[in-house]
Amino acid sequence: MAEGNELAFMIGGLFLSLSAFSLVFGDNYLFRIGAAILSGAVSAYICVLIAENYFYPLILEIVDGYKTLSVLQIIRTVLTVIGIILLFCKSYTGSKSGEKVIMTVLIALGTAVLVLGAAGASIPAFVQNLAARFRLTSISPEEKNNVWYWIKTGTIVLSALTSLLYTRHYDLPGKTKTGKSSGTVLGNIMIGFSFGAIAAAVFLTAANILVSHISGMIMTVQSLVK
Repeated sequence: MAEGNELAFMIGGLFLSLSAFSLVFGDNYLFRIGAAILSGAVSAYICVLIAENYFYPLILEIVDGYKTLSVLQIIRTVLTVIGIILLFCKSYTGSKSGEKVIMTVLIALGTAVLVLGAAGASIPAFVQNLAARFRLTSISPEEKNNVWYWIKTGTIVLSALTSLLYTRHYDLPGKTKTGKSSGTVLGNIMIGFSFGAIAAAVFLTAANILVSHISGMIMTVQSLVK
């Protein structure tokens, strides 16, 4: 029975992988079916995670300690229930009453979390990592005498600066024939390289997943035949 389930999962994974790769030939129904299945599975998984990690503990907290609930806990519970009802009404009844308020709050909270996370962790870590490459006391003697180390470091700095110029926060003086600053043109090139590298990495990862599915299915079929 376990081998049968494993084979079914292998076939399903292979079908979804082939559906994703079918986008190479343009938009088609096979890709749409695979995308619908994947989006449904991801949505269901997220709903389960939210229910298990937030709503279920919240319900237990209210049920077990309803006699000693604080004002803050009551307010949080009431606001959560109201938000659920309003979003449910928007999604399943066509009513938009209060939906914009709830969505605005959710988007604002999500934006705040992303900005604080970037400002508090991602950006400082990137700056520290970049600065460490030029801190001679922290560089090993081998790296100091390694030309490729300095070429790689200079490339990182150049890429970061030209990407900032690409966002138009600051333009270098002087215009090209197309009316764009030279820094912006160089930023276009760097951004193109970045997107190309990301696309290549995603394609290689997807190809590895596809090969793993095919190899696993072949091994499973061989074990069933034996």
